[in-house]
Amino acid sequence: MSWFQISRMKLFVKLLLVVWVTLITTGRCQQKCRVQDGAPGLVGVVGRNGLPGQKGQKGEPLYQDQPMVLRGLKGERGNRGEPGEMGVKGFRGDPGTKGIPGPPGRKGSSSDVISGAQNKQSAFSAIMSENSNLQSPVIFTKFISKSTSEFDLTTGYFTCNIPGVYYFVFHATSVVNLCLVLKWSSEEPSKDLYFCDYNVRKFKQVLSGGAVLHLSKNQRVSVHQLNKPSSKPAGALYSVVFNGFLIFPD
Repeated sequence: MSWFQISRMKLFVKLLLVVWVTLITTGRCQQKCRVQDGAPGLVGVVGRNGLPGQKGQKGEPLYQDQPMVLRGLKGERGNRGEPGEMGVKGFRGDPGTKGIPGPPGRKGSSSDVISGAQNKQSAFSAIMSENSNLQSPVIFTKFISKSTSEFDLTTGYFTCNIPGVYYFVFHATSVVNLCLVLKWSSEEPSKDLYFCDYNVRKFKQVLSGGAVLHLSKNQRVSVHQLNKPSSKPAGALYSVVFNGFLIFPD
């Protein structure tokens, strides 16, 4: 039985008891007793929701004469917004296919500069032995090699005969303090280059110096000793190699 049926049955039994008590009381009192009012009954249980109704009938179609909702006109175009931030750099793509080779260039004009430069040569390498005294300018003992007579061993001067750009460099070995100067004559004030080595430990050390010079005809280049001593220090050993060659003529 459902809960609703049980509740109805309990209510019916209670009503039946009330009627039975009322009849007994009435029978005893006969006509002299006053019947008391019965107690109010209990509140009934709320009933369940009813079943959903049936589907309604289809409505009538909209009449054509009824007002239609008009669509609004298209608005004007707004202003262009600010450009956005630059995105992350993408991956590098694959290299493209190799292009077609271009046509060969035109043949250059001939020149006499190269052929003339090849015929102009000037180079020397001279050495001063350790047994020689260091003088100013440095006087060298012999040539190691030479292709020109522009360098004079007896004077230690190189006299330019082919104007152009030259490279001169010297390497000196000593066991005492040594300062040498690379000098060249010019119409401008002398721009001598100084190179010094302070040999505190008295070990055999090498002092080197060099420069690229642009020489005109009859300009001279030589190596000199700075602060020439009055005599050779005891135990001093000197060995100087002086090299020079023409890089390219004017």
